[in-house]
Amino acid sequence: MATDTGLQPPQPEAAATQATTDADPSATSRVLRFARKAGVVGAVVSLVVHFVWLVVALFTTWGGGGDGKGPPGPPAEIELAVMTATELATVRAEALDAQTPAVDDLAADQPEVPIEISIDIGEIAISADVSTDTLSASLGAGDVDGASVDTGATGGGTSFFGVEARGNRFVYIVDISGSMSVGGKIEALREELGRSLGQLSDPFKFSVITYNSEATPLTGSSWSSASRARVRRAISDMQEIEPGGGTQPAGAFAFAFNLRPPPDAIYFMTDGEFDPQVAALVRSQNRDPVVPVHCISLVSRSSAPLLQQIADDSDGSYTHIAAAGGGP
Repeated sequence: MATDTGLQPPQPEAAATQATTDADPSATSRVLRFARKAGVVGAVVSLVVHFVWLVVALFTTWGGGGDGKGPPGPPAEIELAVMTATELATVRAEALDAQTPAVDDLAADQPEVPIEISIDIGEIAISADVSTDTLSASLGAGDVDGASVDTGATGGGTSFFGVEARGNRFVYIVDISGSMSVGGKIEALREELGRSLGQLSDPFKFSVITYNSEATPLTGSSWSSASRARVRRAISDMQEIEPGGGTQPAGAFAFAFNLRPPPDAIYFMTDGEFDPQVAALVRSQNRDPVVPVHCISLVSRSSAPLLQQIADDSDGSYTHIAAAGGGP
């Protein structure tokens, strides 16, 4: 019969441990030393990690700034100075005045010098300043009746016996009948024609048609360019013409209306009477387009009604050039 002594049999694992301990009592001390060292190392590592985290947190929160006396306050407000455009312009002007040295106005001290433009063509000096006073002096201090006319054509313009016309192509129908040889009339015609042509230049075109008992296109049957050489040639040819014959302008108008392209303006000058049928002939030929005809009577008013009719039919003008004392 078994007897219960109250003691449990030893377990296998505990028995093994006990056996090991009993066999090697130094093993236990080594384990304990290792555990103590591991705990110290872990504590040190944990302390370092927490310190680093604390530093990072401080820099993140305070932005690495501050005066070391505590966390900074709210960010300071930045005030911007707003300047109006007027104030900016004033500041710039003052800066420019400060940097720019004063310069005397030299132009104010310069005397005004008149400018005179003239072209010497052959033996005649053609001035760009054309006035009827010079013409009146050549006719014996006569007077000029009539007004300047603007035809409305494109291009530049010129004037003849004080009558202005605009355009690019001009015809001069001038009287060289026998009566032009007296009273300085042919001389006045030569001078005024030179003045008028002298106002033209390329690309203007012109045609000079003289008439007495016959009509002669002095510059040919086509347009002449207003070059210096062509103008000089026309004036030179006019100097050689001697007045003579009757007063028959019909043929001269036929030449003028056959020019292509058509004229922008026609100057028609006479000093005497001519066939009344010329007015009707001009009206029938002057079509598509209607060219303004500026009529000029020199000294004599004998053809004034016809000249006025031709001017009215063509939307032109009529001007009378009188001799000294008013003339006939």
